[in-house]
Amino acid sequence: MSEAGNSFGEVLVRLAGERPGLLVVAGNDASLVTWFADIWPERVVTVPPSGSRMRVAQGIALGGGDAVVVLDQTTEVLPAGIDAPMLLLTDDPAHLTMAHRAGITVCQAGWAQDLPALLVGALGSDGPTLLHVTDPLPGLPKMPDPGRTTFGEPRVLHRGQQGLLVGAGRTAPVAALVAQQLARGQLDVTAVDSHTLGPDSGIDARVTLDHLLVGPLSAPRAGALQQVPVDPDDLRVTVMAARRVLET
Repeated sequence: MSEAGNSFGEVLVRLAGERPGLLVVAGNDASLVTWFADIWPERVVTVPPSGSRMRVAQGIALGGGDAVVVLDQTTEVLPAGIDAPMLLLTDDPAHLTMAHRAGITVCQAGWAQDLPALLVGALGSDGPTLLHVTDPLPGLPKMPDPGRTTFGEPRVLHRGQQGLLVGAGRTAPVAALVAQQLARGQLDVTAVDSHTLGPDSGIDARVTLDHLLVGPLSAPRAGALQQVPVDPDDLRVTVMAARRVLET
C-alpha cells in the first residue's frame, strides 16, 4: 500500500472506533481499505457493480450511518443528483474529472496530518465528497506542519499582496515553496491550499495534480487563474513560470 494509503487507513480505522455506524462499501478490489477490512471485516459491504455502491451508501446515510464508498477501475461515471453525505474514496485521477462533471466536491490532503479533519468534515457535509488519496510529489524538501485546517475552507500558507498561488493536494506544499522563493526575489504573493474544491470553483481538480493556479489576488475565482506546470525535479522552472504570469 502507498504511503498515502497507509495514512488514510490509520485515520479511517481510528474514526471507525469512534463511529459505530461507519460502513465501507467496496467492490471486488478493496485494496484502498485493506487495513480497515483486516480490523473491521464485518463493517465492509461488498457491492461489485460500481453503479450500485452509491445507492447503497445513500441508504446507509439516510439511516443515520456514515458511508465510505471505494471507487475502482470499473467506475466509469459518477451520477449527478446524489445528495446524501458520503465519502467517495479513490486513488485514480480519472475520478477527479468525473466528480467535476457530476458537480461533486473534491478533497485532497497536502499533508497526512490534515486527513482526520478533512475526513470528518467530508462525512458531515451536505452531499457526497470525493477524497483523492495520492502520495506526495517526489524530491520536494520536507515542509513544516502548516497548522490546523478545516474542511471547505482554503488555508493560507503564505501571505502577500502581489499575486495568488493556488495548490491542492500534493501541489499545496509546492505553492508554499514557490511563494517563499518569490518572496526572496521581492515578489510577495499569497499561497493558498485549496484542499476542498466545490462545484462552484470551476476547477477540474485533476489539473491541481501537476499544476499551480497563478494570477492576481483580484481573480473572480480560482478557475480564472492561469495554469503553471509543476516540475518537482527543478522547482526553479516553476518559480520562473509563476513569476512570468504574475509580472505580465
